[in-house]
Amino acid sequence: MVQPNILAIVRYLHLVKNLELYPCLVDANGLVLSFAPVTNSENTKIAPESKDIFVEVTSQDKMPLCREIMNKLIQEIISTHGGTDIVVEQVKVVHENGNLVSAFPDKNDLALENLNVQRIVDV
Repeated sequence: MVQPNILAIVRYLHLVKNLELYPCLVDANGLVLSFAPVTNSENTKIAPESKDIFVEVTSQDKMPLCREIMNKLIQEIISTHGGTDIVVEQVKVVHENGNLVSAFPDKNDLALENLNVQRIVDV
């Protein structure tokens, strides 16, 4: 019998079947975070006791839409949670050659009504 998690992966393989390169997100330590749109890493699953959450929104060519989705998600979290004790850390996407692809949030993001953004810079 095939395991249910294998069946879940198989139904998305056609989305990457003919690609020359595969969309795989890897952290700085080489840990695979996501093989979008096929599956996510066991290491990044959310549990009820989770305190730190990494949210990924990906697109091959629609970065403005990804930013809009993240801004709306953060706005919804703030309005649902009450806006207290929420910390959003900047994530930088860097190409394997070292070039910066994107950073979120940047100075133009999170311009939301009734939101006090404090930008903290590590020294």
